[in-house]
Amino acid sequence: MNKVFLSGKIVGNPELRMESNDSAHLSLVMSVRHRTRSGETHQELYHVNAWNNAARWAAENLTKGQIVAVQGYLTQRQIQAGGITATAT
Repeated sequence: MNKVFLSGKIVGNPELRMESNDSAHLSLVMSVRHRTRSGETHQELYHVNAWNNAARWAAENLTKGQIVAVQGYLTQRQIQAGGITATAT
């Protein structure tokens, strides 16, 4: 099962776009802080995407700086930059 729960702060304003097939697509970046077993605090950025009704609701109700919790799934893809191939999650 691929299910993820994240809570954190919205970094930047969420962006709503209408795709060619008339479906709404919202993207935002979340900053998530967590502690490791050794007690160190780490901060990670996650790119979050929402579609259709969830995207429309988020565009009307979410703004930069809010603390939110989201449920979804992780995807991976290969990216290339400067001749180096990396996996983006």
